[in-house]
Amino acid sequence: GQWSVPVGTKTETLAEVLVNGNTTGGTDIAVSAGDDITFTDTSKALFGAGNDLQIYHDSSHSYLKDTGTGDLKISSNTVRIESDGAENMIIASANGAVNLYYNNNQKLATTGAGVTVTGGITTATGNFSDNVYLSVGQLYLGASGTSTDDSYRMYATSGQFVLASRESGTWTTRFDIDTSGNA
Repeated sequence: GQWSVPVGTKTETLAEVLVNGNTTGGTDIAVSAGDDITFTDTSKALFGAGNDLQIYHDSSHSYLKDTGTGDLKISSNTVRIESDGAENMIIASANGAVNLYYNNNQKLATTGAGVTVTGGITTATGNFSDNVYLSVGQLYLGASGTSTDDSYRMYATSGQFVLASRESGTWTTRFDIDTSGNA
């Protein structure tokens, strides 16, 4: 539909602004400092030949929506996503770290050597490197999985701490100590 822009004490349609009130000399719209362009709920700012980029609010949520081909690129030396209360959520710096936050406290940061985690890792599965594998309650060393020979694992279960190795398809306990200290 048509939208209107307040000019002085009256409201003009976009066509009237472009003909009468446009001071840029072309088809650009110049908005003075302190002035706004207002879109009502469900009205969209549309960009691209196929409305590929859309910015709008639907009375419940706000959207920055890329529906076209290609990527949505955000270019800056630092990209910061923060809460409406100015708490850090994500900060990404050019040629530097990407930092993730929980309740405004940094919890994960990328570094030149890998990642730094602040606080505990509650749950982790999968390969951490070529030589370390973590699976529910067990740490495997020297393997990329739980069923590889020439591997070692350690785990605590039923009041025992166990170190085991795997050869010829069989896990063998090498060290077993219980909560009383008995081996």
